[in-house]
Amino acid sequence: MPLIHDKRKAFEGDVVELKTDLPKYGVKRGQRGVVISTFDTPSEAYDLEVTDEAGRASFVYSLKPDQFINRSRDAFVKAMEAVENVDLETAERELRTATDLRPDYIGGFVTSILATLPDTVEKAGLEDDVSYLIPLLRLAARVDPDYEFARTNLAVAFLNFGVAKARKKNYQEAIELFYSALGIETDSETESRTKINLVMAFTSLGRESFKDEKIEQGFGYVRTAFLITQDETTRRNLGLAYGNLGLFYMKSRRFDFAIEQFERTEDCGVVLPEFVNDYGICLVFLGRITEAMRAFERVLEFVPQNEEARFNLKKLKQFSAQQLTKSDLDILTNQLFVPAEDLIDLNGQILATLAWRKPPASTSDLVSV
Repeated sequence: MPLIHDKRKAFEGDVVELKTDLPKYGVKRGQRGVVISTFDTPSEAYDLEVTDEAGRASFVYSLKPDQFINRSRDAFVKAMEAVENVDLETAERELRTATDLRPDYIGGFVTSILATLPDTVEKAGLEDDVSYLIPLLRLAARVDPDYEFARTNLAVAFLNFGVAKARKKNYQEAIELFYSALGIETDSETESRTKINLVMAFTSLGRESFKDEKIEQGFGYVRTAFLITQDETTRRNLGLAYGNLGLFYMKSRRFDFAIEQFERTEDCGVVLPEFVNDYGICLVFLGRITEAMRAFERVLEFVPQNEEARFNLKKLKQFSAQQLTKSDLDILTNQLFVPAEDLIDLNGQILATLAWRKPPASTSDLVSV
């Protein structure tokens, strides 16, 4: 796959146009051919296969550099010069011309723009201020929609820039970038890493919302993370989010709603003494004393030394459920121990970048523009 050489005029596969008639080979000025062999000794020379309008092939041997124009290379050079001049319209037009003549120049284009990345990007996989890659990779993907290295690197660019935003706690911006990456058809590794980062960003937003007492909003973020990926971690986080939502409803004296959330917490496999104790307290407030006693007994089965559940169970046993009056219930609920309002934290993972995908181009004796 060619880049640009500062000494050689053409490579095998380049499309060139004759500047003069060559009667010896039966070809004329203006005809185009494909380079099939190159020579450096005793001097620079090229063999061509030239096809006429009727499809007949002729072979030209030992053609000198001043006898032809390299149409594919010239278009590629113009495309790269247009990139340097931030003229993307011209760059796209010339790159399309170059790749129409020689399809593998698209690889040279992607390789060349990736070569502009600083060493820190190559080592760490991301850099805050390399957003210029996105329009260039989009350009390459438009020129050749089937070229996977352009699409994949575009997805990697969105992903890595999203990680940079997330590490600065700009989670909303990061999420938009991750969704941009996920919308691109690419390989399974890039898609998987993007989903993991999306989950982490939404989980981080959920954690921050819970700490800011925006409980319902936080629950929404955690549930969105679970909808993206269902695994052991996201399922546990969803259970914790249900528990935190149950606490919120309990504080709001919406006990029916709180009970539903605590039950869903256990449905997710999250069984914590704190939540079971809160569940029992909600049952007491609704007058469901027998069920409440069983909830406190369950806490003691988990943690026999749990003073809160022991205290609550002792208070309940002082009353007979059959004889419990509204006045008794008010007294009882006022005496029950309600745990501290600290929210159960969520498990999280570290957001991670991906390496840039280098097209398989030979760099021997080649340099980019």
